[in-house]
Amino acid sequence: MTLKKYKTLFGVLAVLLVALVTGVAVGKIYVDSIPVNIILNATEAELRDSDEIIEELVERSKKENPTAFTAVELYEIAEYNFNQKDAYYKTSNGRAINLVGAQTLRSYRLLRDGEFVFDNLSPGMIDVCTRVRYTVGEETATRNTEGKYTDSSKTKGSFDSAYDEEYTLEEYYEKFNCYPTSGVTYLISTKTCPEDACSKVTKTSNGNYTFTISLSGTYLAAAAYRYSYEIFYTSYGVLTSEAKENIILPAWEDMKMTVVIDENFDFVEISYDENYKVNTKFGYQSVNDVFTEKFVFDVEQMPLLEEVL
Repeated sequence: MTLKKYKTLFGVLAVLLVALVTGVAVGKIYVDSIPVNIILNATEAELRDSDEIIEELVERSKKENPTAFTAVELYEIAEYNFNQKDAYYKTSNGRAINLVGAQTLRSYRLLRDGEFVFDNLSPGMIDVCTRVRYTVGEETATRNTEGKYTDSSKTKGSFDSAYDEEYTLEEYYEKFNCYPTSGVTYLISTKTCPEDACSKVTKTSNGNYTFTISLSGTYLAAAAYRYSYEIFYTSYGVLTSEAKENIILPAWEDMKMTVVIDENFDFVEISYDENYKVNTKFGYQSVNDVFTEKFVFDVEQMPLLEEVL
């Protein structure tokens, strides 16, 4: 399949995000639910706060408690900590509803002992049964979209290696707009998340800390810089030929996330309620996704690799 790419300007000024770099086109994005040809000529790094800013936040977190930070700062510290882990288990469970029917949303990402596996096991109008495998330090990753469910509850898949698609890390990023082990759903920074989109950070009765972030329009399209591609390829079977050929990404409407972080500045869970439209064979479909991600960093509480394969 030939993937066409488009070039234009996408930016950050007041309520618009402006990217200042040219030559990095990543596809067609829809903004404010109105089809608009916008080209994201920005790298992921340009939608993030600088390494220096993040490093300062992390250093502060060693001396201060989470309520001393804004919601965005706290999220960025937790994401930094997440990216330093050499082992984690992240599960995601929920449902998607559109005019055609309901879809179960179920997936997990497991990283331990230098091995990474991401299984998306989401039955419904289209049975999604896919797997990504990657060995830390290797130059290639495999992706298999032809899995078959092996139990009646459709909670485990079987994958024939004959259908493995092999990618170098560069090829993987070029096609899917992320690396295999990219584990945090939305890209949250001061460039994608205005102050009035966030609640205050509050301490819960069990000693964790929580806050909400609500995004819409252009800010949401930017925050979904990587996630839009995950939705695109997950929905691939019902997209129009035009959407497939031109990489027409979701038309974002709104999203609210509720984030829980512990006293060590680690993610505990994130719940999402998001609305977008996709260009399907059945016409433009409004989709409401509601799901919760839970994070485990204690190896003793994670499954073994052989238990999930």
